[in-house]
Amino acid sequence: GAARGVRMSGQILYDGPSGQPALVLGDGGAVNNQAKQYHGIRVLRATQADWTNEADIGVQLRNLDASFAQVAQAEGFTIGVQAVGVSRGFEDSTVELGRIANNKIGVDVRGENAGSWNNSVRWIGGHIANASATHPTQHRFGIRFSKGAAGYNLHNAHVFVGTAFELQNQAGAVDAIPFLVEVNARGIRGEALRIEGNSPVVARHTAGAADCVYQVAFSSNGAITGTEGNAYLLEVDPYHQAAAAVHPPRLIADVPSLRAAAFRWTSTEVGFDGLAVLSGNPAGPPATLNGLAFPGLSDFTLNADSITFPTSRALGF
Repeated sequence: GAARGVRMSGQILYDGPSGQPALVLGDGGAVNNQAKQYHGIRVLRATQADWTNEADIGVQLRNLDASFAQVAQAEGFTIGVQAVGVSRGFEDSTVELGRIANNKIGVDVRGENAGSWNNSVRWIGGHIANASATHPTQHRFGIRFSKGAAGYNLHNAHVFVGTAFELQNQAGAVDAIPFLVEVNARGIRGEALRIEGNSPVVARHTAGAADCVYQVAFSSNGAITGTEGNAYLLEVDPYHQAAAAVHPPRLIADVPSLRAAAFRWTSTEVGFDGLAVLSGNPAGPPATLNGLAFPGLSDFTLNADSITFPTSRALGF
């Protein structure tokens, strides 16, 4: 933790005991790890974890503050990446994710005790995935928000941009849910998410999270059932094959019938309700809008159910 940061050009192949992190970045306790830079972090477990011990962690990021961490790989653990506040906060940082694979929990956002908040973090990218042969009978989750027994319970302002989830729900035999929120989080946002081979549920909330939005840009799951649990003020936006429904064209102006909109402006001039009459040969050249757009002009012919325009006339909004 005393280092200004780490630039890794290789990979840690962890073959040590279970029940501890393979790599810890940042001191714990009450130390504030501020303005750290961690690049190219890769940790791979030599033997696939059995997913029974949550202390079996690939990369643990502790007490980061206004820092940047790039975790290119965390693979084969119970928890791939854990961002944890210990005795103080984890906050105001950016974490870039790469291959986060074959972990029961891809990323764990955690507050270990009452004074260890976890707020205002930008999470960029990441392929959080499992192989179909990896523990096919066990549930798995992409992003979890958790706490210690007496831990901080109000994680807020986390945004995940362009994260892809491919957790393998084993044809519906297990839960494979992108977001598991076990705290009273607020303002969790997922943007341009990719959902493939997961459960239909995008987010499971087991506490009182609020103001959370999950935007799904692509889904191969078929139906998306949104969220489940005890949360409120939530929204799941399925953008996949739904752009016209999500963002319909906005009506700017409309004249269903020009003949019905026509009226006599003067004995020789015709106007149209809601429209400006334009001339192809205005006097001037005009210096103001009044010299270009008129309430009515001559030379229109009002027929029983139509209007005849001369070549020198047009209408505009």
